[in-house]
Amino acid sequence: MQENEVQEILVEWFENREYDVSEEIRGPAGNRVDIVARKEEEKWIVEVKGDYNDPAQYYVNFNTVVGQLLRSITSIQPQIHYAIAIPFSRTERGETASYRSILSQYSRSLAFELLKISLILVRDDRSIEVIEPHRVKEYLQTQIPTRSRQSRNQGRIDYWSWREPTNLQRSGYDEFWIQRLEDLTELIQEAHNNRESQELDISAITIYGNRNTWYGVVEVKDNVYRRGEMAHLRSLGRLVIEEQLTQSFSDTLFQFIISESLILQVFVLNS
Repeated sequence: MQENEVQEILVEWFENREYDVSEEIRGPAGNRVDIVARKEEEKWIVEVKGDYNDPAQYYVNFNTVVGQLLRSITSIQPQIHYAIAIPFSRTERGETASYRSILSQYSRSLAFELLKISLILVRDDRSIEVIEPHRVKEYLQTQIPTRSRQSRNQGRIDYWSWREPTNLQRSGYDEFWIQRLEDLTELIQEAHNNRESQELDISAITIYGNRNTWYGVVEVKDNVYRRGEMAHLRSLGRLVIEEQLTQSFSDTLFQFIISESLILQVFVLNS
């Protein structure tokens, strides 16, 4: 995702929340600021970066955007929010050309919390997640994927793992799964008993998004999920963990598969 695409999505996100948005304006130190969004007394000052073909550019440009934003931080006040916005889907997929490595180098930094800098993650499906300043350090320590298993044939990463936080802002997909907690609980119990569950029609999920494909897999074991390359799958994995739906089945690996025809089925891969 190019920088202008990230900025376009973020501007639309602010405008949908009734902010007055200005782009490419001069900052307090004479620097150019990508986005300034205002609503009443609240103000967001946001610097934006994109994806690159060269992995080295992620190091250069993330360090650059930190420096750019620092020039705009002239006052720390509750109503002023500073933020760095980056595309995040490549990072979640664990691609080499992504922010994965450079973000891990900031995982012990106190700068985000002390300077009130949020991290805004923009995904390929145009969804946005705002990591508040006090959560950035923990997020970078727990959410940046680490190598889990390698394909013998291709030498590439088959899947990546995340440890899930709680209290994220709810999305439409989150609300969809919340409404089906009882169904999910029954599917998990069936899978545990029979190694596979019955099928559940989830075609109503389409009101929350428009996708070329809904097919995908997310796997949950204890308080960790892996795979889940798309937002509706990540949402499912998070909810299963947050609601402790698999807590009674410690050390059991559950696989949730959504088919192209929007049928959800749960399998047990080990027990």
